[in-house]
Amino acid sequence: MVLSGKRVLTVVSGASRGIGKEIAVQVSKRVAPESVFLLTARNEATLLQIKQDILSSSEKAQVWIVVCDMGSFNDDAINTFKEVLGEIKEMGPFDSAFVFHNCGTAGDVSKRSTELSNAEQWQNYLNVNLIAMVQFNNLILESITKEVAPHRFVVNITSLVAIQGFPSLTQVRSYGPTVHRTLLTLGGRSYTFHFDRIFEQFRIRERENARNSAVFGEAVGVYSGEPFTTLTSTPRNRAARTGINVVCCHYANSHYRR
Repeated sequence: MVLSGKRVLTVVSGASRGIGKEIAVQVSKRVAPESVFLLTARNEATLLQIKQDILSSSEKAQVWIVVCDMGSFNDDAINTFKEVLGEIKEMGPFDSAFVFHNCGTAGDVSKRSTELSNAEQWQNYLNVNLIAMVQFNNLILESITKEVAPHRFVVNITSLVAIQGFPSLTQVRSYGPTVHRTLLTLGGRSYTFHFDRIFEQFRIRERENARNSAVFGEAVGVYSGEPFTTLTSTPRNRAARTGINVVCCHYANSHYRR
């Protein structure tokens, strides 16, 4: 196992509430006491509260919080993360590292796609959901190498919009598969699955790779009483070279920005 009882680095964006908060808290209950957490979101007060929740579960944990709006992932934010990641790197090595990209927005759902013509709104949407995620991901992987954490898992949490368009986001649906494929060409093992009910059960998409299916379930505590038997596997053209595990999951409750 790469999580339970192990010294783990856990990075969570959109960590101030909802899924991001629960991931951070649940992971803290399973990992070794000396594990490290990097939490980022826009709300400092809630991040500080989650930090206390983690320390209540594991007094020896090290928790960094960075207040950041991924819609404005500028040089100041990048330099701050570089500094924090440099300090975290010095605390290695870790048994494994998990990166949960949970930050996202469904955009302006009050309008139909034909009414979404404001370039600034579109740019902000792409910044939050794609561009900043890729930048942040690369910053982490640049610092947290295989030498620092031999097992690295990148978990990208998206909304149902990635595979099913809303009336206001029908254009986004056409982008979803393209973005999805682009993300997965980062290499490593790649799995896709869909939440039926968040943190309660999975709906199986395809039957493949049963051996690895417990990894994410163990990570976020979604085990519902029956062993996970399948996950959807996507192409792994560079798995042997990168050692990065990429996971994508989609959930339906996406009408808010974390």
